[in-house]
Amino acid sequence: MPKKMTIYDIAAEANVAPSTVSRVMSGHPNVSAKTRAKVEAIARSNNFSTLQNLRQQVSLAQQTFAVIIPETRDQYWGRILSAANREAKRLGYQTMLFQLLDGEDYDMREIARRIIDWHLRGTLFIGSVQETGRPDLPIALNQLMEHMPLVAISPPLDNVNCTFLHNDLETAMFQAVQHLYMLGHRRIAFIGGNKTLETSGARARGYLRAIDELGLVKDDAYNGAAGFTAETGEIAVLRMLTTIPRRRWPTAIVAFSDMVAVGAIHQLHSMNLKLPEDMALVGCDNTYFSPHTLPPLTTIDLFSEERARTAIAELVSSSDNLKAPVTLVRAPALIIRESCGAKLGHRSLG
Repeated sequence: MPKKMTIYDIAAEANVAPSTVSRVMSGHPNVSAKTRAKVEAIARSNNFSTLQNLRQQVSLAQQTFAVIIPETRDQYWGRILSAANREAKRLGYQTMLFQLLDGEDYDMREIARRIIDWHLRGTLFIGSVQETGRPDLPIALNQLMEHMPLVAISPPLDNVNCTFLHNDLETAMFQAVQHLYMLGHRRIAFIGGNKTLETSGARARGYLRAIDELGLVKDDAYNGAAGFTAETGEIAVLRMLTTIPRRRWPTAIVAFSDMVAVGAIHQLHSMNLKLPEDMALVGCDNTYFSPHTLPPLTTIDLFSEERARTAIAELVSSSDNLKAPVTLVRAPALIIRESCGAKLGHRSLG
């Protein structure tokens, strides 16, 4: 049985890029008449039915965006994914999910090859602290850009020239610590994130910068960076408050995320500590439950759904107009609720 013609076979014989063959098959206008005729002639000479089949496959693929995203058990990632799906549907497209499961051994380059094999219209990469530090990520993203538009919801990565959408998380976290400082706190802890503050990304950098610039108390025991779940928050608070003398306890805690903050709230209540009288708390993400914790959680709004909608719109316009890549930075907002103690006013907490 003769081998079926593929887009890559046609591209090799026509001496053009596979993406050019995709544009020909999908009827995209951005192809010269000479190239279009050459590609179609090669396909017909091998098997006309294959050409028709390729047209159908490419037509469907060209209405589909790949979405690479961390595991969506965390409600934060789910909000981004839902917003991206809804925006794609509104604009007449669909999405194909490539999920990066926690604890699984995967190769970003292999994921990129699978997406390229599907001949999709473009890719949305959504990166967390864990993914953006991977050495195979820039290689994979550059592979994708050889074949399709790419937009990343992530801080810019070295040697990757795509459109990046991200928040100024370092400044946002600095402002959160500064807000606590203005309320009188001088001993402020950070919980959640990677195993060390140095590898916990922009949030941790903003915290560390605030500690230095505001002259706050430096104490290694205040660095409870060891995960991203509510359980992480519980364990970090328990470890911190049972291993150091009460006179050295922090008076405020900044959590890597609202999910981590929920665990902290639970543990603080278990230890009969009052929020915010005994311990102030600030989260990050402004998740749907943050106004409903006890007390309501002060947090940082990252406008995650807005970034997802913008990313899909950028993918659509990039694939239509071959736009030059840009970096779009969204300023987060500190949402002040009761957990930080703002209603208590400034206190001399030492």
